[in-house]
Amino acid sequence: MQCQQGREWNKCYTKETHHLLVALDTDIVVKCGLSTETLAPGDEILIPADQCYQVHVQMQCRYIFGVQKRRPPVVPVTYLTEAWGEAPGDVVLLPWLGFAVERRRYQPQLWLKDVVPHGPAGRQGLQDGDELVSIAGVPIDSLDAYRRAMRCYVEIGATVAIEVRRPAAEEEEDDDEEDEEGGQGQVRVHVQVEPKEKQRPSNAHSTVLTLSTIADMEECLADRPRLARIARAQFLRADTDDVQALSRAEFVAFCQGWLPAPVRQEADPKDLVKAFTRADKDRQGYLTQREFPSAIQALLTAITTSAKEGSGQPKDKPKDKPREPERETERERGRDRDRDRDKDR
Repeated sequence: MQCQQGREWNKCYTKETHHLLVALDTDIVVKCGLSTETLAPGDEILIPADQCYQVHVQMQCRYIFGVQKRRPPVVPVTYLTEAWGEAPGDVVLLPWLGFAVERRRYQPQLWLKDVVPHGPAGRQGLQDGDELVSIAGVPIDSLDAYRRAMRCYVEIGATVAIEVRRPAAEEEEDDDEEDEEGGQGQVRVHVQVEPKEKQRPSNAHSTVLTLSTIADMEECLADRPRLARIARAQFLRADTDDVQALSRAEFVAFCQGWLPAPVRQEADPKDLVKAFTRADKDRQGYLTQREFPSAIQALLTAITTSAKEGSGQPKDKPKDKPREPERETERERGRDRDRDRDKDR
């Protein structure tokens, strides 16, 4: 990569490598030809190879190399190698804090889960159930804030400050700092970030589920427990940056690579967006592992319905109930009795 520093703008050029440009502390303005793009902190844009662009000299940004070209043009962080160190073969190196996060239903706060006892955070005393307050001094009040902090402030080999909140009774006295809310205490630790190896997602389709035909999809939809298991496994492949949340762009990019070509041709791009929106019930803009199966189910249902309409097959209709025999009214039975008496006379 070549960078030429000017008075106001840095000119950047890379000949052979696609890379991501990530905004850090403030918004950055990127000029590429006649187009101009503004990125907020944590946002990123894919820069194709053999492309010259300009970044303002006073704006802080990060360059992430080793990125596979994807669609749409503005893509999430997918394959990170040279940004935090070299990774052999199909292995990706990611910054690792030693815990996952979860968001409870209809609550923006994040809680720590699956804290590795001997991991970076576990060695500093962080525990499952701690409420995540801030990373590197940046308040974490949503999944979006967590993703941005992980991308902008967490680097392999560096030390990052992590602040959590937990019930005061569970804290050690030396670390106890009561806040004004009562019953809660703040715990602030410094964590040495370590690298984590993660296998690069394979382009091959899962051996658990083959979606080569619409009939395969209908069979999968009929077995809801199996569909849920498959979706949970696919979430781990889709969540390539290990932040336990998928943006809409990540979901669309994953589905475009996961669905085989014959099935993908039946999918309307709008169906991908609708499936994401339907599963994102709390409108946070991200899908968690709990919500991901609903998105996959909605997408497969939309594809099968569209395929039936395109082939002229009628939609499945509920069977008509057999008509019950008409019952005689009391008045009709009375008329019949009078008619019988007249005949007897």
